[in-house]
Amino acid sequence: MYKSIFNIYNKSQQCNYHTNTLGLIRSLLALSTLFVILFNPLDILFHTGLGVPSIPNCSGTLLSKINFFCLFSFNPYLSKIIAILILVFIISGFYPKITGLLHWWLALSVNTGLVIVDGGAQVASALTFLIIPLTLTDNRVNHWYKIKKQQNEYSKISDYITIQILKIQVAIIYFDAAISKLFAPNWTEGTALYYFINDPSLGATGTRLNLLNMLFDFPLILVLTKYFIIIL
Repeated sequence: MYKSIFNIYNKSQQCNYHTNTLGLIRSLLALSTLFVILFNPLDILFHTGLGVPSIPNCSGTLLSKINFFCLFSFNPYLSKIIAILILVFIISGFYPKITGLLHWWLALSVNTGLVIVDGGAQVASALTFLIIPLTLTDNRVNHWYKIKKQQNEYSKISDYITIQILKIQVAIIYFDAAISKLFAPNWTEGTALYYFINDPSLGATGTRLNLLNMLFDFPLILVLTKYFIIIL
């Protein structure tokens, strides 16, 4: 056990974790949430669903009460504008120590406070939470800048462990996504992608839908595309 701890310590001291790569990861996560908020009108973002009488739902659990969108429930348009500005600021990279916590709060609020049909918000919520230890030890003014001062050894150990947890989390997400498809009838039959493309909520529309349906009229292309998704 002592040898394992020593190996972890040695590996943790060999890397600098506050790089442009971390900045790119944070910016891409923020960009995905920005697209959801920016390109969806208010009646989509704040529409109610089955068992959800009002959006945002600001009563009941503590999670609901601290939701970002509940702060501006009197004016959903204002909450959208402020959320967009915060996400743009996160993408710009300034003050990771502060924006790391803001990023998680906003991603969590989108995931728990809005009625959405996409698992991407759940992933963003989990990853922005796991990245917080990395941002709290980031002393840079901007996550696009090069680090000027070396981290202390304890920060490096914390960051190394955080990176490993992030890797495991992402691996589990995609492993589960691939394996679950192997036991779903639509995927084993090769028709899942066809139904997804033609789904009125998630699928394509107009010319894109017509072109994709023409393409998927060839069974070989449909099957190859299905297996490519699973392998990827």
